[in-house]
Amino acid sequence: MALPTSPGDPGIVYVWHANIHQVFSRDSGAMTRALPLLRPAERERFDRFRQDADRQMFLLGRVMARTLVGHVLGVAPHDWPWREG
Repeated sequence: MALPTSPGDPGIVYVWHANIHQVFSRDSGAMTRALPLLRPAERERFDRFRQDADRQMFLLGRVMARTLVGHVLGVAPHDWPWREG
C-alpha cells in the first residue's frame, strides 16, 4: 500500500504493522540505517533499553512513526520534533 499524501478522509484509518524479527534478522543493515533517524534524546532512550528486543521495538516503532508522519508533512523523518507526554 502506498503512503498517504495527506491526512485525507477522517473516516479512513491506515494501519501499518512490522515485526522486529522480520525487519532486523533478515536485514543486517536495517538498524544501522535506522539509527540516524533518531534525534539525540531518542538515541539516549534507545541506549537505555537493556534487552535487544526492547531496543529493536523502540527503534522500529519510532522510525515507522517518523517516516509516516514525515511523509504526510512533506519533511524528512528526522526533521520534525517528537513531543513526549
